Amino acid sequence: MGRVYKYFHLKIADCDKEIEKILERKIEENERIDGEQRLEFTGKRSRKNKNDPAFDMHKISFQLSGGIDLSAIEGVSVGTIMTVISEVGLDLRAFPTAKHFASWLDLSPNNKISGGKVLSSKTVKGKNHLAKVLRHAANAIELVHYTIFTKELATKKEEYRQLPQLHINWQLLFGTC
Repeated sequence: MGRVYKYFHLKIADCDKEIEKILERKIEENERIDGEQRLEFTGKRSRKNKNDPAFDMHKISFQLSGGIDLSAIEGVSVGTIMTVISEVGLDLRAFPTAKHFASWLDLSPNNKISGGKVLSSKTVKGKNHLAKVLRHAANAIELVHYTIFTKELATKKEEYRQLPQLHINWQLLFGTC
């Protein structure tokens, strides 16, 4: 099993190198068209996950997007950025509004109305890979906020439990009992 594992990791590394070459070529094409110099990424890099590509995707996405740090968006990881670039690219002018983009992704509800009455308002389970990735990013944000909220509640409960103990210590200190 060790040889097979190493073999596939070498293949993945080869794919990462090819992806990096393609993205670098795209950056060079943009430089020739726009005549601008390459932008330097000075933002904060997130920690590297074990399945992240071997190249610096933060820097490449910064250069491709014209100086926008996509990794600064909460819930967006390297995989999310790669999926956005591979599925739709960074030029979203094909979609006049964000509503059109959400509808294309099947993220907007499919309202079925008859006689002024809403019969159904479910989002369609589409086959769009980008929609799945964006749902995962939204769930990650929700999980982080839920965890922070529950930790704050636990801290407050602990503070309330300690109030009687503080009162007893106060009485012992000043001899009021």
